[in-house]
Amino acid sequence: MPPLQSSSLDQVIPPEILHDELYDLIERLARDPRVRSILEIGSSAGQGSTAAFISGIKDNPTRPTLFCLELSKPRFQSLRDTYAKNAQVRPLNASSVPASGFPTEAEVTTFYQQRADSSLRRYPLAHVLQWLRDDLQYLAIADLPERGIELIKSENGIDRFDLVLIDGSEFTGRAELDLLYGARFILLDDIRGFKNFHNFHRLVADPRYVLRQVNFNLRNGYAFFERIYLDDPATIQRESAERMLVMRRVQPGMTVFDVGANVGDYTILLSWLVGPTGKVFAFEPATATTDKLRARLKAHECDNVTVSSPPFGPRTPRSTSTSSPMSSPSGIPSASPPWFTPKT
Repeated sequence: MPPLQSSSLDQVIPPEILHDELYDLIERLARDPRVRSILEIGSSAGQGSTAAFISGIKDNPTRPTLFCLELSKPRFQSLRDTYAKNAQVRPLNASSVPASGFPTEAEVTTFYQQRADSSLRRYPLAHVLQWLRDDLQYLAIADLPERGIELIKSENGIDRFDLVLIDGSEFTGRAELDLLYGARFILLDDIRGFKNFHNFHRLVADPRYVLRQVNFNLRNGYAFFERIYLDDPATIQRESAERMLVMRRVQPGMTVFDVGANVGDYTILLSWLVGPTGKVFAFEPATATTDKLRARLKAHECDNVTVSSPPFGPRTPRSTSTSSPMSSPSGIPSASPPWFTPKT
């Protein structure tokens, strides 16, 4: 094996996520008792976001496991040594994805040229492309596992993680999200860079996920998404305009009527939007459909929904209580539960 040439990945770098709003968010999510498995990509030496995860999981009654992925050997050594006595932390020195998961130089160049607002534009294109070459060179000669995400999932019997943070390399975010899609909570750092720009817009467009928190101006931007559907909501997927209208107008604490609820695509969304202080009354006249509706609401833990099966005539239009419209930064429609805090 040829000797590893000098690389920026040989350097232990100071943490970026440190005692700011993203740090606080990570800490809070790691305490959530629904979280049992966590994956952090780009743990570095373990002093930034890793410390936030550690602070949260120590207070989580379910005692979740934190899997930490780090490619750099010196950073991984520091990470491993720091948490060697913590049984909840499982560090792995590996690449999250193989070299085939990296973009081409042409793809990076196109992004750089088309996205004038990207954080990468602070640097000459030649420097950005050299970072890509350096990452690939390091991976080629470091003699490390190249499918870290798949390795963790297979060795630990994990289908979907409860909480993931996609950070680390500037160039592997899209391939990482492909492997992590379906996670309950997804945190993206650097959403104005190549790393998570496409991931951010992919999740915004997916009706199964809701944007809960975003700040485009903290460093290179971050975002937090929650998956609110455990299955595929066929009606919601076909009715994107209706979904956006509901998300703009329904607010926490409202009492909402879903008349003609069918199997609950909108009922589940409304339940999430009104939150624990609100109520949803779902009306569905067909008995067989009502049984499916009840089962689906139970699976989605929609405890604020009351289902009724009155003898209606023909299906009537859906009715909801509403308030004034609102939107998130950059005009992206978003829910406004108590925890949603858009930053500008």
